[in-house]
Amino acid sequence: MKGTTVLSVALRKIRTDGGTQMREHLSEDAIAEYAEDVKALPPAVVYDDGESIWLADGFHRHAAFQRAGKSRMLCEVREGSLDDAILYAAGANADHGLRRTNADKRRAVEALLSRPEWAAKSDRWIAKAARVSDRFVNKMRVNCERSQLADTHDSPPPKPATRTGQDGKKRKAPKKPAKKKPLPVADDDEEHDGSPPSSGTLASVAYASCCDAVWDAIRQWPDGERLDALERVLVQLIGEVRKENEKRT
Repeated sequence: MKGTTVLSVALRKIRTDGGTQMREHLSEDAIAEYAEDVKALPPAVVYDDGESIWLADGFHRHAAFQRAGKSRMLCEVREGSLDDAILYAAGANADHGLRRTNADKRRAVEALLSRPEWAAKSDRWIAKAARVSDRFVNKMRVNCERSQLADTHDSPPPKPATRTGQDGKKRKAPKKPAKKKPLPVADDDEEHDGSPPSSGTLASVAYASCCDAVWDAIRQWPDGERLDALERVLVQLIGEVRKENEKRT
């Protein structure tokens, strides 16, 4: 196990720019409260790689010491790299400090998925590192892949053929069940404009009574929680309604 010791470290030597800050944002209330009595705060956790000292846990405390006009703070100094600091930071505050929000958890998982060597790990491995559920990681992985595809407007990045589990063994990455045919997307993937088909047809009745209501309901879901699968089905339904309506008119 790498060496660990508790030392007083100069604030100017502690680096906070390595991507180890897993909070969506720091709480001003917490910083102000901590700054009132910094001596009562527990040591922060930092990693020393021989050249830089990376803050892994204690960003509110670090800010509180700065606000209190202090030049040094007590730290638990561990030997390790920036990667070690990021891995530790991803799961920090899961059981101490300010309770993590879902945004904080997403930020932690995104930090791990952004690194190819960690993205190749299993959902369970990432979940354990970030102190979240396997299901949470799986959703984040899918969202990240969709985001990359949307940003590049290109084919999705190749998925790793294997993933490394918690036991260190490599296994084939799980494959999603193959679909008989991809769901068609109406209007070149454009969003539905809300205009119904021509009146007087069976399609228009179905459209008015069902499509708009379901579409509006889907759109009310927050970002990141929208039922993408249901939305795609609805887009398909709209396309079929329009085709049916064209045949009847």
